[in-house]
Amino acid sequence: MAMVECWECGQQISSHAPTCPSCGAPPKPVVEHQQALQAPAQYGQAVALVKRDGRASISFLQRHLQIGYAAAARIIERMEREGIVGRADHTGYREVIGARGTPMRPPRPGRPRSASPAPNVFWSVFWVVAFFCAVIVAVLR
Repeated sequence: MAMVECWECGQQISSHAPTCPSCGAPPKPVVEHQQALQAPAQYGQAVALVKRDGRASISFLQRHLQIGYAAAARIIERMEREGIVGRADHTGYREVIGARGTPMRPPRPGRPRSASPAPNVFWSVFWVVAFFCAVIVAVLR
């Protein structure tokens, strides 16, 4: 029978027991316990990688550390809790935060957020307005 340690009180209990007899907490599965033992080394590597490259996402960690999705997600969530990375945007990209809460690198390349709309947007709006003006003139005649 496999014995595991209760994650709340530390008492050794059977892995098949539904709850700890002393505190009532459910036992952690052996797999989670083994992954928790491996996490610190991977976590340190992940933090160094994220700070070096200035990028943080689950898929980025999966590729570079050759780990699964669940392990990479746990590492990213821990980095977010500890203030190393910011919250994810709609693409899953996270801003890497410096020691004083400022970004270590500017946001990823591309059009800056404060830039004016692309020229084709101007012409699209122009032609829509021109069309409606033509319709109004035709109706009023």
